[in-house]
Amino acid sequence: APSVGMHMPGIRLIDLAPFPAWFSRHMLGLDNIYLPLAVDDPGPPPVRVANNRLRTCTHGSVVKFVDHGPCPFAAVIARVLVATGGDHLHVGPLDDDRRKSVADALEAHGIPLDRFLHLKRVPLMVAALREFQVDLSLGSFPIGGARGHIDMMSGGIPHLTYLDDPAHASWKLHLLVPGARHWTTMEDLVKLLESASL
Repeated sequence: APSVGMHMPGIRLIDLAPFPAWFSRHMLGLDNIYLPLAVDDPGPPPVRVANNRLRTCTHGSVVKFVDHGPCPFAAVIARVLVATGGDHLHVGPLDDDRRKSVADALEAHGIPLDRFLHLKRVPLMVAALREFQVDLSLGSFPIGGARGHIDMMSGGIPHLTYLDDPAHASWKLHLLVPGARHWTTMEDLVKLLESASL
């Protein structure tokens, strides 16, 4: 995990992303190692018939999502499903309370619960998203995931990134291709979803 300089004497620091590596080496003067994240090339996506409704996904460990603040997980999922009219896949563990909050949010918007799909764990992210014919990844929020960004790029899966503050874009988007789209508010996300096409 990015240490942002936290280290132990005599133990060499290994950073996996460019910004923490730069920060540790040039700002803190640590003799760190930069080990870039990489994934195996999954090959070109299979040819498939386009979904007739947008299928979105989120993915990440439980700590990457919150139930309060400007982007509570359940509220975002409900807004996404209202905006797209499609369905949503979440890959990652969800405890009983979070599953209930999703069910409650969907019910409040009149969305059938079967439009929310959940996989606790998958062996290969890109293979799973291709199998489930995901059209668009929202990654994780409010805490992003570097590995998720790399997976989406390797699989050619369109990806929207959450930025809590657009001023952070220069270093939060450093793992993504130039021009990658991002959202800061739910309204931003809805506008991006409404402009998406299959």
